[in-house]
Amino acid sequence: MNPTQLLATCCLLATTASAQAVVVIDQSHVPDNVGAMNGSASISWNTFRRAQTFTVGVSGFLNSVQVFTTGTKDTFDNMNILDRVEGTGNIISTSQLVDKTWSTVTFDFRPYNIAVKAGDVLAFEIFGKSEGDMQVVEYYGVNNSAWNDSYTGGSDFFINPDFGYTTFTPNPIDAYFVSTVDNGVPAVPEPSHYAMLALGLLCVGALASRRRA
Repeated sequence: MNPTQLLATCCLLATTASAQAVVVIDQSHVPDNVGAMNGSASISWNTFRRAQTFTVGVSGFLNSVQVFTTGTKDTFDNMNILDRVEGTGNIISTSQLVDKTWSTVTFDFRPYNIAVKAGDVLAFEIFGKSEGDMQVVEYYGVNNSAWNDSYTGGSDFFINPDFGYTTFTPNPIDAYFVSTVDNGVPAVPEPSHYAMLALGLLCVGALASRRRA
């Protein structure tokens, strides 16, 4: 390896190691909000659909969406991300369930590189594996005493052809959820990264001295 290649390799390693992005909580609408009323709402299955819109606050790449539930019954299938809910919506990505606890389910969107910027309005839509009682308690809906939206960055929407709702219609409840974003901001380089770069420069200097000799 010649001196130029060696220096380039050290620079690349140092830069790559220091350019790790940071995953941050973007939107957080959680059950302990003051004045919130817990409820439940069905998730999408067959022709019935429900989507929750949310407004992105941090630019980067969508990392995950976690939704609070009323239990961990094995009926969750996947989550769609939509970039609009006009009409029947437009799905831009789908993720399988990756983690669940007694009160939450989490969907990972890292593999799909969904670029987002502050102010974007997206929606998530959870699909179930079956219909019936197992479906209607899948995630918390929340509203205040006046039945106004409790989450200011979006709203719940539903489609229910059996009752004449063939396009997404706003509904005065909101899902409890947490979304995270990979903000793409490089971390502060650690001392070891500078040491790697210095080592590369030292080696290049030594090789240059040997050639002159």
